[in-house]
This record gives sequence, C-alpha cells and structure tokens, in this order.
Amino acid sequence: MIDKKIAKLLQAPDAVQVFSLLTTETNEEKETLSVEFTLNNKHGLHARPSSQLVNTIKKFNSKVTITNLDGSGIPANSHNITSVIGLIERQNHRIQFKISGPDAQATLYAIEQIINANMDEEIA
Repeated sequence: MIDKKIAKLLQAPDAVQVFSLLTTETNEEKETLSVEFTLNNKHGLHARPSSQLVNTIKKFNSKVTITNLDGSGIPANSHNITSVIGLIERQNHRIQFKISGPDAQATLYAIEQIINANMDEEIA
C-alpha cells in the first residue's frame, strides 16, 4: 500500500495532486477492523505469549494497535513487544485489536487463531 502511494506521488504532475495524495486516505486506509477478545490465560499476556502475538502480527502488512480496555485504554503498537507487555493484560481483561491495511482480514484471522488457542498456555 505504501509503495503504491509513493509511486503515485513520484508520478504526480503538479503540487495540487501531490497535496491531494498526501492528505487523502485510500479506501484501504479508511477501513479498519475492530475486534475484542477476553483473555483466558491465567497470567495474562506476559513475555512469552506477548512475543507469540507480536511475531504473528509481524508476518502481515497491516497496522495493528492493541488496547487493554480494562487497563489504561491507551493503544499500543503491536510490533513492539515492550509496548504489548506494558499493557499489563491480565486474565479476563478485554483486549481490543484495531487492524487496517491490505491484509487486515488475514491478520484478524491469525490473531483470532492465536488468542483462541490461548497462546499455547493452560487455562486456569
């Protein structure tokens, strides 16, 4: 998606079109999927499950933010393990994922799979 936008910017015939491209969102950028899960893991998203989640999300090109709805409510960058662990998600906390980008559906499916598998941890 970014490569396409850069190519359009480089080919823009005038400043008006450059400005338009820089200030207008594409349909891909406007569409954001939002999903909420409740963590079942006994110890929440500590280092190992957070790492699994981050590594899964990094396989895709979509932008993903994670918010602990029962915590600070401040979104974290899903590509940063320290940010994800810093959300201090505990068992039964509601976690919201906002996903936008060219492979948002596939990203959502992968997140859903890993959350539903409890990141390979036992449920207490």
